Parts: sequence; structure tokens; C-alpha cells
Amino acid sequence: MEPLLPRDKSHHMKITVTFYFGLADLFGGQSPMRVEPGMTLRQLLRTLCTSDERRNVLYDDRLGESHPLVMILRNGQSVSRLDTVLEDGDWIDIFPVLGGG
Repeated sequence: MEPLLPRDKSHHMKITVTFYFGLADLFGGQSPMRVEPGMTLRQLLRTLCTSDERRNVLYDDRLGESHPLVMILRNGQSVSRLDTVLEDGDWIDIFPVLGGG
């Protein structure tokens, strides 16, 4: 995953994004990133979706929401609102929802 460099390199935040299970194959495992202050989780997801394949499993542009079969954690807490503003040092974990029986 390529880091997102802010326009002004002196003002940026560092976050870590980790994908699990099948998503790790598509997006890579863990990646530190530099992002612009004020970036929301929605903006991050859009940025990560660099191909149709990625977009199909992670983010629904039509609805403006994450795919319903994806669970997102921010600093270990489940996130339901994609307008959540990221903060310096955040850890974002993205899991496919697993089922079984």
C-alpha cells in the first residue's frame, strides 16, 4: 500500500492499516500510512480502493458506506460511522465478516 503524502509534508498524521484473512491478499497485510489531518474513515476507504476488485469488497460508492461483509475497527473499537475523523497514531483493522456453522 502506498503512503498518502499530505501536500505540506510538515503536517501529516501517521496511521496503521491492517487487513486480515482474504483481504490481506488483496490489500497487503499491515501498512503504516501518512495521511492529511482531518481525513475521515470514508476518505481512507475510498483512497484504498485503487481498483474495481478492491472497491467491490471494501466500499460501496453508491451507498457511501463500507461493504456489509466487512468489519472495521479503530483502535480496537468497532466503527459504524465512516465520517469518523482519523487521529494521529490510529490503528485501523479491517476484517471480512466470517460465518460458519
